[in-house]
Amino acid sequence: MNFKSIKSAMDAEGIPANQKDVKIEMAKGNPVAIIRKKIWFELLTTLLGAILFLMVPFIYDIEKRVGSIYLIFMAITVFMLLGNVIKFSLFLSQTPTNETNTWSTIQAFIYNIKTTLAVYKSYSISSALLVPIPIFALILGHKSSEFYNPDIFLKFLFLDLNLSEILTMLFIYLGIALVFYLLIVLWIRYYYNKHIIQLEDLLVSMQD
Repeated sequence: MNFKSIKSAMDAEGIPANQKDVKIEMAKGNPVAIIRKKIWFELLTTLLGAILFLMVPFIYDIEKRVGSIYLIFMAITVFMLLGNVIKFSLFLSQTPTNETNTWSTIQAFIYNIKTTLAVYKSYSISSALLVPIPIFALILGHKSSEFYNPDIFLKFLFLDLNLSEILTMLFIYLGIALVFYLLIVLWIRYYYNKHIIQLEDLLVSMQD
């Protein structure tokens, strides 16, 4: 992130120089530190989850053909989620760990975290559209499952179905994708946004 360009934009807005450098005391914890900690946690969780999900066909009693398809779609999903890993890593490397309690650094931090979350949301929602296929693979491909039926899974995958079956599968598929989309939106709102709002309110109060 280019902090010089942000500084120039702030100067253009007419924010007094002495206000930009004022020290801000943060009660009830430091939202900047909290957000950074949560980003670290999600970064590590994403990497660990990617490894575990890719190992499923090797440790899970799953039908060979279904397991291969699961691995292909899960690998694509993980590859897409690597965009989040890269963006999180850049965010952590580009945001200062110290001296984040001045007007200018907090405003820059807010801009940076919002940009990061916008990318995070895009990659997550895109990957959510692929998630139903691996889920179906686990349900229908697990040999010990009461729903074990790899032929049904393959028929669904290649759309070897009649019209009513296609509509049913499409409804279920979109339903699962929608659930993942809502979970992602709610996760961002309650995991990150409340701390961003706290920082924004802090800056607004300094203008009053």
